[in-house]
Amino acid sequence: MLTSDPITTIAIVGAGFSGCLVAVHLLKTANRPLLIELIDRSHEIGPGVAYSTHDTSHLLNVSAGKMSAFSDDPGHLLRWLDYNRSELAAFLPNDLNASSFIPRHIYGLYIQSILEEAEAAAPSNVRLERVIDEVVAVEPQAKGKGAIVSLRSGRAFVADKIVLAVGNAPAVPSASQTKDNDTPYLRHAWSASALAGLELDAPVLLIGTGLTMMDMVVSLHSRHHQGKIYAVSRRGLLPLTHRSTKPYPAFLTPDTAPKTIRGLLRCIRSEVQTAAQQGYDWRSAIDSLRPITQQLWQQLGRAEQRRFLRHATPYWDVHRHRIAPEMGDVVRAMLESGQLTVTAGRIQDYQAAPDGVAVTVRDRQTQTNRVLQVSRAVNCTGVQIDYRRLPQSLIANLRAQGLIRPNDIGLGLDTAADGAVLDARGNRSSLLYTLGTPRRGDLWETIAVPELREQARALAATVLSSLPVPGVER
Repeated sequence: MLTSDPITTIAIVGAGFSGCLVAVHLLKTANRPLLIELIDRSHEIGPGVAYSTHDTSHLLNVSAGKMSAFSDDPGHLLRWLDYNRSELAAFLPNDLNASSFIPRHIYGLYIQSILEEAEAAAPSNVRLERVIDEVVAVEPQAKGKGAIVSLRSGRAFVADKIVLAVGNAPAVPSASQTKDNDTPYLRHAWSASALAGLELDAPVLLIGTGLTMMDMVVSLHSRHHQGKIYAVSRRGLLPLTHRSTKPYPAFLTPDTAPKTIRGLLRCIRSEVQTAAQQGYDWRSAIDSLRPITQQLWQQLGRAEQRRFLRHATPYWDVHRHRIAPEMGDVVRAMLESGQLTVTAGRIQDYQAAPDGVAVTVRDRQTQTNRVLQVSRAVNCTGVQIDYRRLPQSLIANLRAQGLIRPNDIGLGLDTAADGAVLDARGNRSSLLYTLGTPRRGDLWETIAVPELREQARALAATVLSSLPVPGVER
C-alpha cells in the first residue's frame, strides 16, 4: 500500500458483537489506508446490549464450544478462556469444557480482547477510532462521495461507507403506560435501575415471559429476593433449556419442504415424534433445521410469513432459543416453590399506588380481570425491530430521506443478499450496509453468533471490495 493513497473512512454504527466483528475483519484484511470509526453511545465498546450485564448469573444461551467469534476456528473461544483462566477463575466452572455455559459478561471481555488483538496487528496505515457518541443523522454527499455523519455531541465527519450494526433496540413501554422509561414503579429490564432500590420481600411483576424475563428471575434469585414474582405474557410460554443431544440426520431440504406454515409445522411435529421413537430428543430434530432455516423462511410467501408471525413465533422461539440448564434449574425451582407464577394474559391498566402499582391483568381467552398489587413492574418484552415505527434518531433520519426501506412485515430493513441496504425505491445502496437483527425480515435466522460471525466476515469483504481502486478515478 502506498502512503500517498487517500485514507478511506468506514463508519460502523454500533459496537456490540456485530460491529466489533466487522471492525476486526476490516483490520485484518484492509488493503489500503483505512480509518474505522467504531461508534456506540454506550460507555463501553465491545459488549453491546447482549453482553453488557455484570450479573454473573446471566449465562450464554449457547455452550462455549459453539461461540467462537470465527467460524474457521471453532476452538478460539475455548483457547482464550484457557489462556485467561487464572484471571477469570472466579467466574468459570472448574471443569470448563466445550459444553460449559459461561457468564455473558465474560463473553463481552472476549469480544473486547479480539478487537484489541486485531487493532494491534493491523498495518500502521489502518487505524481504529473508538467513539463514544450517538449517530443522529447521515447526509449523503453529491456524486457518491460518501456522507456526512452527524453525532449527538455536535461532531461531524465524512465517511465513505457506513455499516449499521445497530443490533437489538429494547422495546419500551407505550406512551399510554408511562412517559418515562424509569418511573418509580415501571422500569425497563435493560435499564441499570431495573431492580434498584427494590425491597427483598417486595412483590414484582415481569411483563413478558421470554429470555429477558428469565434474566430478571435469575437476577432476583441471585439477590436473594423473597417476594412474590408474577410473570405475564399473551401465551405464558417459557423458554426451554438446552440438553446434551446427539445429531439428528437432516429430514428436510428446501426442495422437499412444504411451502406453508401449516404444512411445515405438521411435518416438524411428525418428525419430532419419529425422532423420539428412535431415541432422539426433540432438540435434535429442531437443531437439524438450522442449516436451512433461512431458505425455508425465504421461500415462504408474505402471507405465510405473516401467518407464522401471528400464530407460531412464540412457540418457535421457546424451542429454538433455549437457555442454559443452570438458569432453567433456578426458574424451575422458583416455579415449584410458588414464588414465581407465570400467567397467560394481557395488561389492561396501571394505577399508581402509594407503595407501588396496581396492575390489571385479563387472563387469556377470558373476560376476567384481576388486579396485582406489586411494588415494581419490569418490562421484559424484548426488542423492537419494526423499523417503520422505530423512534431512534438515526433510523428516523434515514427513513425520512428514503435511504432505507423498512421491511413490510415489521422485521427490520429490506436488504440485498450481501447486506447492502435497499432504499425506499428498492435500489441497492452504495453507502449503507447492515447485518444481524435489521436483516431478520429477509433471513429470519440472523441473530445468533453462527450467523452473525459469518455475516460480519462477508460484509467486511463486501465493503472493501466496493471501494474504488486507489489512484483510479470513479
